Order: sequence, then C-alpha cells, then structure tokens
Amino acid sequence: LNSLVTKMRFSGAILVAGLVLCAYALSGAGSLRRVDLMLYDYFLTGQKHRSSDEIVIVAIDDASLKKLGRWPWSRRQHAKLLDRLTDMQARVVGFDVLFSEHQLDDPSADTLFAEAIKRNGNTVLAVAPSNPYRDSPISEVLPLPELAEHAAGLGHVDIEIDTDGLSRSFYLHAGIGDARWPTFSLALLQAAGGSALLQSRSQAHSARGWLRQDRFLVAFDPRLDAIETLSVHEVLDNDETAARVAGKYVLVGSTATGLGDVISTPVSQDHQRMPGVELNAHILSGLLGGGLATEMPTGQYQAMTLAVTGIAAVWMVSMSFPAAILLFLVNIAGILALSAAMLFGWQLWFPPAAAIA
Repeated sequence: LNSLVTKMRFSGAILVAGLVLCAYALSGAGSLRRVDLMLYDYFLTGQKHRSSDEIVIVAIDDASLKKLGRWPWSRRQHAKLLDRLTDMQARVVGFDVLFSEHQLDDPSADTLFAEAIKRNGNTVLAVAPSNPYRDSPISEVLPLPELAEHAAGLGHVDIEIDTDGLSRSFYLHAGIGDARWPTFSLALLQAAGGSALLQSRSQAHSARGWLRQDRFLVAFDPRLDAIETLSVHEVLDNDETAARVAGKYVLVGSTATGLGDVISTPVSQDHQRMPGVELNAHILSGLLGGGLATEMPTGQYQAMTLAVTGIAAVWMVSMSFPAAILLFLVNIAGILALSAAMLFGWQLWFPPAAAIA
C-alpha cells in the first residue's frame, strides 16, 4: 500500500511538472494570442467605461464636403474654422490632419493659418511616421515650420495594430530614435494644462528607427455615438451648434467616406471601421479618466501563468477522480475571473489562455 501511494505521489508530481512546463511553452510561444485577444474583447464589452463629455469632434464629414467643397480644403478654410473655435472659447483644438506641405496655389494661405494658430494659442498639430518604401527607414511627417512654431504642441498619431488586424492599444510616446512626441491625445491634454498620471509596465519597442514607449490599452466606450460629433459646416454657420465647443477639448478630423484613416477596433459596429480622429477621442477620454489599462510585462505574465497553473494542477491531482473533474472546471472559471478582476480592478491585463490551455 505504501508503495502504491508513493507511486501515485510521484506520478502526480510528474503530471504537475509537465503541466507547468507546458504552460511555460505556451506563454512564450504566442500561439494563443488570438484567443487572448478574443477574451479581452469579451471583457471590454462588459466594462462600464463612459466617454468624457468634455470632448467634441468637429468632423470633416460628407455633409461638410458637399457644403464647403471637395478635399483638400484651402488653409484659409482651416484658418476660418480655427478662428471660429477660438471665438467660441474652445479649451484646446487638435487638428488630426497633416499639414506637411505648402499650399502652392495660394502661398498666403499658410501664413493666414499660422496667424490663426497664434491667435488661438492652444492648437495641437499632428506628427505621423512614414515609410513610403518597403526597405527604407521610417521617417517623420512634421507640420510646416511656420505652423509648428505657433502650435501649443505636437502629437503623434501612430496607432498599434494587433495580429488580428484590430487596434486595441497605443503608445504614449514615440519618435525617430527618441520617443519625444507624446501621443496626439496626450499633447491635447498637456496643451490644456493637464497631465497623465500613468505608470507604464511595458518595455520600449522599435520598428526601423521609430521608437515607441509606454503602451496602454484604449478605454473604448462601446456605445454608438459615444463621442459628441459636430459637422464643420454646422460649426461655421450655426451659433447654437458652435456654442457647444465652449470649454471643450475639440478634435478636428475626417469622418467622410474614403477620406482619412479608418481603423478596425473591438467596438466597431457591423464591420464598420472607426475614423482615426474618433479613436484619438477615445484615447483622450481614457487619459482624462485616469483609468487606462496596460498589458502585464512578459516576465511577470509568464511567472503568473506558471504560478496559476502549478497551484491549479497540485490542487487537482490531490483530489479523487470525480472531484478532480469538477475542480478542473472550477479552475478554468477561476482563471477567467482572476483575469477579469485584474483588468477591472487594477487596470492590468493578464492574458489567461496559456494557463487555461
């Protein structure tokens, strides 16, 4: 009898060790990444995050193009819009539009826009990475010097895309060789006199010279029309509509069909993609709320996966066969509950798929 008990203990130890080694291999291979992303999306829809009512998008939409003319608009039009927002006392204005080239058909238009930026005093312009050739290093697309000179800040509009083609995260800082540019939404927050009290647990990442630091998960509001959106032409023509930007963070960008960047996200409805300006508004909302989550660093994630797997395995092999089957199901539910609790309670995402597998 003692020999049988010893053999059972030895075989149980072998099983526990095998499961822990399996968990280590799975956590390092990334083969279950898509499963983790699906679980994260499921948890995301259960969050109660609501977008800030301090944010307004002034959209270059189809109606505005029909009313004001086809794209690209003259910088005179942008100057007119910015003066209108200045008069209506917008707290800060961010143009999610690249102004990297001179307007050759009307050289004075750039000067007029620069003067409007100076009058406003709280305008943020966009910076973007560019890689026009496949094997060439990444470069920066910067606004014209005369525009940047009067801007309250510059912010990058680079968004991370996961392996399944959806965007769930962003980097707080990025740049060529040095992550000196804050993300566009953070630049808006800083121009308004605020700051993001966030502690990143992620490492820096580099892609052909484009260095990115401080990765966070976007705090999406899954509701339709979560961010208040006004048309450019309505802001210009209607005083009642324009008055709604008073004291608000205003993001100007394209939502028109076929114009500007559109991005697939976990909360995109009916296979529709989200305009980049709207995604930046969700990021800004998360920064204002101070509750942005970050993914657990690799070393910490693997250590926790091994610990959870080891504890669950020891618990199961110490039980009789019928009870162990029930305990197996309890452990799976417990791992999912732990992952959700860490995401909602500590804003830390623990991918659970490796431990469950």
